[in-house]
Amino acid sequence: MESKGTLLIVDNSNIYLEMITRLLDKVGYLIFTAENSNQALKMIDQVLPELIVINSELSEEKGCPLCKILKEDDKYKSIPIILLLDNDHIENRIKAFQFGAV
Repeated sequence: MESKGTLLIVDNSNIYLEMITRLLDKVGYLIFTAENSNQALKMIDQVLPELIVINSELSEEKGCPLCKILKEDDKYKSIPIILLLDNDHIENRIKAFQFGAV
């Protein structure tokens, strides 16, 4: 099966990473995972994902700063980022959009 695209998933939960990788791999996506922002930043040059999914509540840092770093870099700012929010507060949605998430 030909790949539908390359995704980078950033989350500190191994269970979530395994689940989403299996699910998206079955439908034809090439999945790379990182457990934190540092791993994601090291990996992004190697895999050049077409989409990045970031958990907003990474254990050692918040996902919004990673989103901001990527959106401020000319090499990465065109890559769409989905920022997963742990709650439904409107302030968090606004902050995610301000950091460049879609």
